[in-house]
Amino acid sequence: PADRDITLDLNGKTITAGALDPIKNYGTMQIMNGKVEAGNSEKTRRCIYNYGTMTIENVEFTQTYDKKGAAINNEGEMTINNATVNSVFYAVWSSGANTETTINGGKYTATNNVNNRDVWAYAVVANNGAKLTINGGEFTGNHGVVAVENNSEALLTAGNFYCTAEYTGNSDWTLYTDDSSSIVYDA
Repeated sequence: PADRDITLDLNGKTITAGALDPIKNYGTMQIMNGKVEAGNSEKTRRCIYNYGTMTIENVEFTQTYDKKGAAINNEGEMTINNATVNSVFYAVWSSGANTETTINGGKYTATNNVNNRDVWAYAVVANNGAKLTINGGEFTGNHGVVAVENNSEALLTAGNFYCTAEYTGNSDWTLYTDDSSSIVYDA
């Protein structure tokens, strides 16, 4: 419910997806100190789906569904501090005009099959008017690393960004933005 304020200290434990996405937040939530794993299916293609306000601290996420989804899907306000995200599809997906995502350190990896040209796997995506701020961390993707699209904005103040694609087509960029969006690097 939207009126809840929840602190979830995993204390080194792991939450694993069952029939649905493991964690959905509509209120205010802080999650810390553990692991969250999504299953390999259409119904469990995310570790977290946030519609409210969320802070993540020292959590490791694993997402294995290679058709779509994201380890961390944000449609609210989110601050991520020192997370480790191993994803086959998007590591962090921020989508929506009222969406703000701030990443402070950590390691974010998207590793889907580079030969599957029908599915793009960026480490971080901001679209549909989202605002993204990256204040450090390591970001790796084999189709692309950071994509900012559809009237979205990104501010990068620090970080290391690696595109590992061997494919030389027109879709494997370290940083990508369309004509309606912007990426500002201000170190």
